[in-house]
Amino acid sequence: MAEAHRRRSIAHGLACWLLGGVVTFAAQPQDGPAAESASDSEQPGPVVMTAAGDRGRPSSSKRSGTRGYMRATPRYAHIGYGPLHLSSQSPLQVLRLGIPPRPPATLAEGEYELRLGSTWVNVWSRGPGYTLDFEMLENSVSVAYGFTDTVQIEVELDNRARFGGELDGVSRWFHDTFGFGQNGREELPKDDFNFWLIPDDGRPSVVLGPADKGSFSSSAQLTLQHTLTYGSNGVPAISYALTGRIETASANDVRGPRRMDLGASVAAARGFGRIYVYATAGLARFARNDFRGLGLRRTQLTLMTAAEWRFRQRQSLLVQFLATEGLIEDFGPFSRTSHEITLGYKWELQPRTVLEAGLIENVVVFDNTPDFGLQLALSRRF
Repeated sequence: MAEAHRRRSIAHGLACWLLGGVVTFAAQPQDGPAAESASDSEQPGPVVMTAAGDRGRPSSSKRSGTRGYMRATPRYAHIGYGPLHLSSQSPLQVLRLGIPPRPPATLAEGEYELRLGSTWVNVWSRGPGYTLDFEMLENSVSVAYGFTDTVQIEVELDNRARFGGELDGVSRWFHDTFGFGQNGREELPKDDFNFWLIPDDGRPSVVLGPADKGSFSSSAQLTLQHTLTYGSNGVPAISYALTGRIETASANDVRGPRRMDLGASVAAARGFGRIYVYATAGLARFARNDFRGLGLRRTQLTLMTAAEWRFRQRQSLLVQFLATEGLIEDFGPFSRTSHEITLGYKWELQPRTVLEAGLIENVVVFDNTPDFGLQLALSRRF
């Protein structure tokens, strides 16, 4: 009992800390040494770019020509801090390549960006032939480099682990508070680990036990991103990205030859004063399609939309929606598109250093996505 109480206290404290921190950050004044000389009213809006200007290079003094995270140039009028760098946390999608949204803006030539991120989600799903009751933690580190002002490469290392969890108490409290119902959560012990997929048509079952806890995927991926246009009053900013991912270690969840997963995406953004709207469409092609004997689809489409409100010069609020195509043929909710919504916050702690936080919740189809999740990341440009 004491241990369960301790776990609930930790989870509840973490959630309160994150929510309270967002409110505190948003309320803090922007004066002091870290504040920019431009006032909130000087935040640039979209401007018309000529064709020559659109293809031209930023000022050669890119270091002195910066204002905070984005360079002080009209060509970035359509880009705020960008959407949260968050791919699908669906319990099956995380087995392979995920395509996170990217703002259609690349680093300056010779510029670096270091990013550290963690995502912690609670999964609950129960129905005929399946029970998913566990948690996942994803940790990643990435380094991006600007080859030119319109082309960058990024290397990312990623590790994913699963376990019984600490967030069950928070999730149950959330559903009770907002009247969503528990959908059978109270029938199993809190912070337990259950993973059963049992098709009724003769296909192999997947049942994970205590031995399957811990790290289940480690990978490295390389992404090339190219900005096509910075946009104008009539045209959004547009870029595309190509990604390759290979497992560096695995718990053998997904079987087959160790080849590379491939992904391609197109991103667009449009600024309306302090409001920025983003969209990303992506397609992934997977090298392996066998999840412990249960077949998975080889291709998958994703679509992300997001809106950012730059309510202060160094702070933004976001709402982000991600739809991801289902991965198993003819198996209830896992055949249908998953829907994840994230409420986010970004704060430029000091020039060129941005903290981001997100709260993840499933919508529309509840059985193939995380029940609740937290995301935290820090990025720094050099």
